Amino acid sequence: MDSLTRFNFLINKRSDKLDRVLIDYWASTDVDQRICEYYRVKEKEELLDLLDVDFRYIDGPSYIGPRLADHPDSSEDDIWGVPRKKVYYGKGEHQGYYKTVVKYPLADAKTIDDVNSYGYWPDPDWLDYSVIKDQCDLVHEKQRVVMFMGTD
Repeated sequence: MDSLTRFNFLINKRSDKLDRVLIDYWASTDVDQRICEYYRVKEKEELLDLLDVDFRYIDGPSYIGPRLADHPDSSEDDIWGVPRKKVYYGKGEHQGYYKTVVKYPLADAKTIDDVNSYGYWPDPDWLDYSVIKDQCDLVHEKQRVVMFMGTD
């Protein structure tokens, strides 16, 4: 059974027809590299196929809006105006990083007006959506399920 069929059975409440539970995969870039080395595959997509992972994450729309703020502490705003800073871990070839939130801009919001008056809501016109169809087509060619987690 291919991933799309499996997923369609699931969302249509026909889990009795499933051949197995759907499989997802998340790992940091350095862990991806080590697992690829272990299985002797050249790239992550080949690894995902080998493990029969059902979901593929697309990049989604490209950001084309105004320049995002850089801060003196080396954090950078995302499109929501949330400052994030890279946190490095590991050493040598096994070093990686993740981005952590430095400040939660709506942490003190108490009312709907506080939320509505937040000055950093992104404008949909700041994103180029034209790239999404090609991203989805590449995933569907392999009968996999498209996932999108949002922009950085």
